[in-house]
Amino acid sequence: MLDKSIPYYNIIMKKDTPTTVSVLALPPQFELHSYRPGGQQQWAELEYEIGDFPSVQAARTYFTKTYLSRPDSLARRGIFVSDKKSGCLVGACIAWVNERNGAPVSSLHWLITKEAYQGRGIGSALIAAALNIYEQENAFPVYLHTQPWSYQAVRLYHKFGFRLMKQESFVGYENQYALAVPILARYIAPECMQELIERSE
Repeated sequence: MLDKSIPYYNIIMKKDTPTTVSVLALPPQFELHSYRPGGQQQWAELEYEIGDFPSVQAARTYFTKTYLSRPDSLARRGIFVSDKKSGCLVGACIAWVNERNGAPVSSLHWLITKEAYQGRGIGSALIAAALNIYEQENAFPVYLHTQPWSYQAVRLYHKFGFRLMKQESFVGYENQYALAVPILARYIAPECMQELIERSE
């Protein structure tokens, strides 16, 4: 569950160039796969469980409006991890493309891992799979939006070469770098935080 006692500020991160990332192997009990019909319900339940939406219905409505309206894109860009035995969805992200001023913008959406399954490499495997899609399309830079209560994800994005943006905003999110950085510094190791600040643009 996200710790929503941590103040919310918009964080924009960006990865300018590809760095060849092998698809990372998952433990044998898990399966990396594309979107399957009906998967929006499990996605909505997972997003609600983690605290990203106020209700399952709100999450499902968002998914339907945003992603199912472009089924061909979703089939290629929706990346999911399920537990083979139970069939339960345990992780997801979407290697989406938004528009800004009429131009396509590569946008990593909704990286999530079910709380009980965190620490098993699922998040890393999802990011690697998404970056491989963008590399195949030569679709860099890649942007993402996050917030301080997702500080664990910020550390993971940093490992994959994303850096904080100081000024640049992104598809409707106001960049709140100056407000977010002091909050992040409470939860991220000083050496990692220093590198994040030094590499910010």
